[in-house]
Amino acid sequence: MKVTVAQALAWMAPILGLKYPQHREEILVNLNRFRAFLYSEFDEFRLFEYQQCIRLGKFKMDCGSDSCNTYFGFTLPPDMSSLSAVWQHNDSAILRSRWREVHTGLLMQGDGDMQTVPIVGEFATEREVTPGRSLQIYTDSIQDNGKEVWVTAIMADGSEKRLCFTLVSGKHAVVAEPVCSIISVVTPADQCGMLTLSEKDGRCLSMYEPGSQVRSYSRYKLITHCPSNCILIRGYREYRPVCDDFDIVEVGDQLAIEHAAGYFKYYRSKNQDEMVKGARDKAEMMRRVKSIVKRQEGRSQQDGADIGKNAPRRRRRGLPGYKTTTTTTRCSRR
Repeated sequence: MKVTVAQALAWMAPILGLKYPQHREEILVNLNRFRAFLYSEFDEFRLFEYQQCIRLGKFKMDCGSDSCNTYFGFTLPPDMSSLSAVWQHNDSAILRSRWREVHTGLLMQGDGDMQTVPIVGEFATEREVTPGRSLQIYTDSIQDNGKEVWVTAIMADGSEKRLCFTLVSGKHAVVAEPVCSIISVVTPADQCGMLTLSEKDGRCLSMYEPGSQVRSYSRYKLITHCPSNCILIRGYREYRPVCDDFDIVEVGDQLAIEHAAGYFKYYRSKNQDEMVKGARDKAEMMRRVKSIVKRQEGRSQQDGADIGKNAPRRRRRGLPGYKTTTTTTRCSRR
């Protein structure tokens, strides 16, 4: 069950001793503290895992001078913080660490199992810019008029340069100088609307939502002998503060939200009685959220180990006076 921000604020207001909507901003701060707490505990709660179908792209390796030094890969969506699973043609990929290719060499195509390897570093755009193209940025928010976006890029002559885009609502802010690659993108701290960075011909490179100033993405290489157009990925949602009344609060349990209000009302207090009350509210809040997780999991914890040639061997306890071997099922008497 989920609820809107407006409903959650109405539940929290009397517990905090505030009135809604007169003290909306102060209540909203505590609501986002509650959501940030849940996101920081996702390893335990597992509330924010989701999956999405995305297009597979082609990227150039660093120091690659020809068409052979390219790889198939994908960029994580901006609201996904980490990757937990990848599927292509209904087959799951093996998730490797960033150290894998240090030992195996840089692999471009798979020779057996499909593998996913993280690319070291962070990237300012979801898609790579075509070398020699000019850039433009579009916004449709009147509140963003006159604000500046700074893009650091490598130019056609190999030099590094900072480009300034002054936003105009309903129009493209254009810098005509051609670029070869983009190093960083810094958007306004008080950005209100969606920003779209694209090439001069309209090819979209990234769409930036409010909430973050320095933009960065994680990128992965997909090692496969038969790349498809789209893949299915699963990961954990990145925390972003809510603001509008119709934004969604991920946990819609009224008692959990009310106990969260009680906890955050006193969590900085030095008064012993208030500290005890806040601790009780925190414990009850966590108990309510854990119960939601248990109901969502159902019987999933009863999944056994995979059956097959790669299934893990479990050591069985032998009877007294007998020796158990791992290669045969016979027992030999001592």
